[in-house]
Formats: sequence, C-alpha cells, structure tokens
Amino acid sequence: MPQIQKSRKRNKPKELGAGAMIIVLFFLIMSPSGGLAFLAASIICTAGISLVVYVPTAYVLGHLFFKLWDRYVKQEYGIKFVDVDNNQKALHDYINKAREAGMIDSSIKDTLRSQGGWSDDEIDDAYRNF
Repeated sequence: MPQIQKSRKRNKPKELGAGAMIIVLFFLIMSPSGGLAFLAASIICTAGISLVVYVPTAYVLGHLFFKLWDRYVKQEYGIKFVDVDNNQKALHDYINKAREAGMIDSSIKDTLRSQGGWSDDEIDDAYRNF
C-alpha cells in the first residue's frame, strides 16, 4: 500500500540551502584545489554584490532539485501525494486514535456523523486517503 504524504509546500530556506550546497559542490568538482577559494573571493572582492547572482541561482537550483526529487525519487517508492487541510488532519488523527482504542470503523463513522457533524463524503475521503 502506498504511503500518504502531504503535498510539499514551498519552503524557501530549505530550497535556498539545497541550492547553496549544489553551488558549493559545483565549485568543488570544477576545481578541487581552489573552488571554494574562488567562490569566497568572488563574494568578498565584490563586497557581496555577487550574492545578487548566487542567491537567486541557489534558490532556483534548490527548487528544481526538490521538484525532481518529488517527481522521480518519491514516486519511485510509491509515495502518494495528497493535499491535507487542518480539518482533514483532525479527522485522520481522530480515526487513528479511535482505531488504537479498539473501535471498529463502523462505530467510528457513526460517531463522526452524529457527534462530530462530519458528512459522509468527508468521512469517505478520509478513509480513502488513509
């Protein structure tokens, strides 16, 4: 059965960090003896102005990295992406806790309908995405 995971929201610091690592690796591969020195010198000698190029480039590279990661690597292992809002998360949490407490699914559904005010469609969606 495939795992269910929330869709990845954009995380700029994470994408920027991954892109920065890609840039550092690029400089290390292209010039193992002085790649990082060149990178540091280009930032220092331009008084940080070169960051105007490096930062957006790092962000774009990080964004592309995570796009490719989501598309190829995670799908290869059967992870299914679904959007989950707070109400659906609360519903999933309740179902998990009720199952752990030994309740059967029909009893859980009845409780959600009568006491929680959830519709049949919402409950069915929660079980389908479980």
